[in-house]
Amino acid sequence: MKVCIFSVVTVLLSLNLTAMNIPRRIPLEDFFRNPEKANFQLSPQGDYISYTAPYKGRMNIFVRPAEADTPVQITFETDRDIRAYFWANNRRILFLKDNDGDE
Repeated sequence: MKVCIFSVVTVLLSLNLTAMNIPRRIPLEDFFRNPEKANFQLSPQGDYISYTAPYKGRMNIFVRPAEADTPVQITFETDRDIRAYFWANNRRILFLKDNDGDE
């Protein structure tokens, strides 16, 4: 009888511990959505920080001073994402974007 009670208690405890360790499911959409901010770069002289962030569902370029958190949006693309960009000098940014799928 003691063995039977011990077995039941062991099974119940193991079920309870198993239920507590189930990880939260991550929705599939989370793997494919745009990040809040990405592709951070520092200007050549270190005065500005640039990054891409969503604007109307598309990734666009934003720039802010390195010492402040007041970003300025410099691209307003709504048909395609900005695929890549780089600082040409401390005042200019060059970027690549696909036009209507004609890569």
